[in-house]
Amino acid sequence: MYTPSAPCDNKRGRGTLAPTRCHTVIKLPSPPPAGNPYNKLFDYYAAQDIFPTYSGFESADGLRRHEYLRRRAFADKLKLPARSFRGARLIEFGPDTGENALVFAQWGAACTLVEPNIKAHAKVREYFARFGLSGGLETIIEADISQFAGRPEAAQQYDLVIAEGFIYTVKPESVWINLFHDLLVDDGGDATLLVHLGQKAEKDPSVISKPASEEETSLFKAIKAKLAKSPGWYSRVAKDIRGEIGRAHV
Repeated sequence: MYTPSAPCDNKRGRGTLAPTRCHTVIKLPSPPPAGNPYNKLFDYYAAQDIFPTYSGFESADGLRRHEYLRRRAFADKLKLPARSFRGARLIEFGPDTGENALVFAQWGAACTLVEPNIKAHAKVREYFARFGLSGGLETIIEADISQFAGRPEAAQQYDLVIAEGFIYTVKPESVWINLFHDLLVDDGGDATLLVHLGQKAEKDPSVISKPASEEETSLFKAIKAKLAKSPGWYSRVAKDIRGEIGRAHV
């Protein structure tokens, strides 16, 4: 179960925007035993009432700090500035409780969210209502990537396709590569952050050497592990992803 932490303001001096994030303290139960009945990790999360990225934003300050981190990740690392989201039709896979989607809606995107854990949906709607962003939430669909591929909504197209962190666990890779290819409009953008950042890290490891948040720490750790196990994997996958990331084509 999750237990809210004590309030924090994460200040580093008066008037200074601290690139940190107030987190919920997650008390994880023991890992599923061998032979457990959960076919997928999100099934385990749902059964245990765990929301792995829930941050419990109560005020505009918490969201402001998170927006800073998102802006840094997309603008500085992917060269995809916030203005690229203005008026865009966006679909995000695996948003959990919607912290990142809140930022995309702030930047002006119309968000369709695909989240397999139905228990997270209420928290997403609560967040969007709390911060006056309900108009930026088009719909929430209960499905994982393979399930979504067979739904009528998969025939629609979007300006931006977002998938982070978990995407490398979806096997075979062709399932999501082909789906994202079909979901993008001809001049759309793909922001599978892990893949594109991993491709950069193959050439320059320094881009994943200094995480600025717990979120980046986990992301960089996953990239380093994949690079150690399968050198060149990100470049091979990126060749199959159509899209535009700012000025960089992949």
